[in-house]
Amino acid sequence: MGFSLSKLFRKKPRERRSTASLKAIAAADGTIAFYAGKSAGRPRFVYRRLAQALDAAASTADRAAAIQSFRDEIKTSGSRGEGLKLRMVLPPFLEKRLRPDERAELEPWLASLRARRGRLRDAFPDCADEFSLAPAFLDSALGVEKLAVIERRTRIFTMGSCFARNIAVFLQANSYTAEAFMQTEDLNSPFSNARMLSVASAPAGERQAFVAGWIETLYPDESSERRAARRDEALGRLAGLAQSIASAEVVIVTIGSALDFFLPAGAPAGGTTLAGEVAPKFLLLADTEDADKRAGLAQRLKAQGATFRLGTFAESKTAISRFYSAVRALNPHALCLFTLSPVPMDSAIGLHKATPGGAAEIDCVSKSTLRAALHEAMAAWIATDPAVRYFPSYEIVRWIAPNLPIQTFGAEDASARHVSEQVLNGVCDYFLDRFGADRANTSRDPQSMTSNHPMELIK
Repeated sequence: MGFSLSKLFRKKPRERRSTASLKAIAAADGTIAFYAGKSAGRPRFVYRRLAQALDAAASTADRAAAIQSFRDEIKTSGSRGEGLKLRMVLPPFLEKRLRPDERAELEPWLASLRARRGRLRDAFPDCADEFSLAPAFLDSALGVEKLAVIERRTRIFTMGSCFARNIAVFLQANSYTAEAFMQTEDLNSPFSNARMLSVASAPAGERQAFVAGWIETLYPDESSERRAARRDEALGRLAGLAQSIASAEVVIVTIGSALDFFLPAGAPAGGTTLAGEVAPKFLLLADTEDADKRAGLAQRLKAQGATFRLGTFAESKTAISRFYSAVRALNPHALCLFTLSPVPMDSAIGLHKATPGGAAEIDCVSKSTLRAALHEAMAAWIATDPAVRYFPSYEIVRWIAPNLPIQTFGAEDASARHVSEQVLNGVCDYFLDRFGADRANTSRDPQSMTSNHPMELIK
């Protein structure tokens, strides 16, 4: 039988209730001004009131009176109730209206108020006008401890999707020593990364047997010469990955997607003892966004019995923990910074789904699962490892940037999967603000920058 609303509600008694509070007048196109009845006298309108007063000011005295009124209101309403959620950060529209001397007077005063509100970081910012990519606002909304340990000669290695590459590019452009291990977003799952690192760090003979076995399985129609070339290329890439992690002083990892090709229980592991839950797609999937090509490559994995599906929370947490352990096995001392990529997944075509949903819903489930799993995993690591941190690039792009009057994705190239440059620069700049030693103390002796390992500075 089909679904029927009339049958669903047929036997329910009619409910009498007042709808007076729900009355609204629709415009000609059917839209409604949902917030027309909201009072503009609430504390979060304080910056708009100052802007209006400055626009109406006819003299310097009028401007001074408007600013004093603003200060009085902040002192009164900013210390109780709804006003406690104010972050005390000047919005861009006010920065443009204030004269340099006026800003020089207001900003230190607001900074002093901000400094006393640390415990309120756990309350979501209430005033949308305050949202900004400036460190002052991000500090007030996020819990990133300032750890100024990355110097320009610190060896930095980034691994993950294009977002990891972008951080490396930004660091290089600012004269930092950084390199990136490139992967597309869909290759960047904790399951595949954990398996890839386990292979990269395995004894040489075991690693060679694993790669050779899977190359033969995945490319049975190719010549032995072509398979040998693929094997050598993969082994070289894996050896380079292990070496880069082992020699880095800072390892930055961006985790991307919870989608992967899961093998059935008891599936062969490429002829070696390196068993795993997912197929080694790092040996097969190319760095391409062509949906047809990716679908064809995915079929090779499915032919080995793999199921393309979302990993569960428990599976994700386990994979992230295995990945972390593999990094630590290669490099026990590097500062390890984890972050969740804000870049949406590329494609879920062919995904096994228990419930209907398009790419946006699947991406939401994927990111939410990974963020929660990483949160729980890190709680255990931090208890014994002082050199591991989380950086909220995902939160800045997905939660802060949408409140700004700019396009979060695709402003430059119309790509819905490329973070716009203004946002990306803001994220990377905040990264340096939190972890860059040169920003914290530009007067340091340049010679000393070669002698300190980041972990020595943490201690």
